[in-house]
Amino acid sequence: MKQASAGDARAACLLGDASRAGDGMEQSWEHAFRWYTLGARGGDAEAQNNLGTLYLEGFYCPEDHEQAVYWYRKSPAQGISVAHYNLGMRYIHGQGVPADYVVAMRWLEKSAEGGYNLADYDLGIMHLHGEGCTPDLASALRLFMKGAVGGDDRAIKTLLEKVPELEELAIEGDIDACIFLADFYSGHLNNPDFRARGWAWFLWAEAHLVSSEAAGKLAEFLEDKESMESTTQADKEMGQKLFKAMMHEKAIAVPPEPGTSDVLENNGTAARWRRVCDLKAPIEQHFSEKRPNFERVLELCAEGGGLDLFGSRGSDGSWSFWSDLNDWTPTMEDDPAIRRTSGLVHSWDAAIASLDKTCNHWISLYPCYVHPEFRMQMLAIIERRLIVKRLAGMYGENE
Repeated sequence: MKQASAGDARAACLLGDASRAGDGMEQSWEHAFRWYTLGARGGDAEAQNNLGTLYLEGFYCPEDHEQAVYWYRKSPAQGISVAHYNLGMRYIHGQGVPADYVVAMRWLEKSAEGGYNLADYDLGIMHLHGEGCTPDLASALRLFMKGAVGGDDRAIKTLLEKVPELEELAIEGDIDACIFLADFYSGHLNNPDFRARGWAWFLWAEAHLVSSEAAGKLAEFLEDKESMESTTQADKEMGQKLFKAMMHEKAIAVPPEPGTSDVLENNGTAARWRRVCDLKAPIEQHFSEKRPNFERVLELCAEGGGLDLFGSRGSDGSWSFWSDLNDWTPTMEDDPAIRRTSGLVHSWDAAIASLDKTCNHWISLYPCYVHPEFRMQMLAIIERRLIVKRLAGMYGENE
């Protein structure tokens, strides 16, 4: 009080805080107003912002939006992010200034850049509805996630209402969306299905987001989240199945390469196969548990199941193959999973015929992996069959 009475603006602001909260003295809006006024006139940025809020809400003083804006303008000049936010909200609501979404967005962006968490949510709402900008769902979701990580309950609630949109953003390659989904689902420890979904999103991020930034965030996620440690082996196995379903049902087709034939350039199936058959695609090596000397040549995923082709190279360079179909989505409750295993064949053509017999629509399943030695052969088969299918649709199957 001695310092404030002697003109110390910072001391006056602290006394205003104490009077407002009743901290060490009796709670009094009158005393808070008087101390904040002294601090604001002395140039303390926080006192200026707080005095603006008292005028905005009419605490002790008459409600006066123009006075609120006056003091909010004083405070941002000194870099107070909450004042940037308060001024931006006045432009949204037209309080003390004409409503102007463009100017409001500029102030809110300054507030968010300064680390004021609440600004992220309101910026997200503006991007969502196109207020002061072109509507942009992806930007809105990213801002909501930023707000949710900072603990804004409004942002968390909004994201829970937009899980499908958030999943689409994650599938498109947004690392923050993947981590948020994995964190959210795995954090619901009383729901095994949610834990499995959390693990599926972790697998998705691990498989698709290979940048150093993604790797760092995944490592941090695994180290810090106790919920991931509580995920059981059964949860992980179910998460693996869900991951395969996501690969098949939700993945975005890769745009075709330049020079592709007109018949196939707009075909998402061809694009997916072209990606996995690229000679630069990652090389994996997985062996069958049933026949350890057979490695996976082809992996196809579907919702609730998948089809694998395994092969083994002989000493003379020839290959032998067999296929394995799994379906975890029986139509009746308590029905066992469907499993169909082919016999052993000894040529590539016979292996393709075996796939046709095991699952006649295998080309439409989502391709996850093709062995490097068979990528060009597989791509030739796919493109040839898709062209035939296209022509059959144009001229009629009988012709």
